[in-house]
Amino acid sequence: MALATSAQKRRIAILEQEKVELSAAHDEDHQAHSEDHKALSVEQKKREADKVFLATQSDQLAADLEVKSKALKMSKMGQEELKKELEKVQAAAAADLFKLQKA
Repeated sequence: MALATSAQKRRIAILEQEKVELSAAHDEDHQAHSEDHKALSVEQKKREADKVFLATQSDQLAADLEVKSKALKMSKMGQEELKKELEKVQAAAAADLFKLQKA
């Protein structure tokens, strides 16, 4: 039995070839999985960077809105003060006019 027959040798050669093919297919699958994992990791990093950017942008917009809101309030207060000052000047001018008309 030490001597293999021609059919057994062919069968062994076929099995060896299948083993090589399966090993190559396994290596390809492993490589594809590794590339998929890398692509997923890159995509996840991009999403995290986008989240940080959007959070920063949101914070900046909120700060800008607060500044503009304060500026608007100050402007309204300034307008009110100017209006009061104008009313005082108008009242003084009317009083002066009344005095001039009596004189």
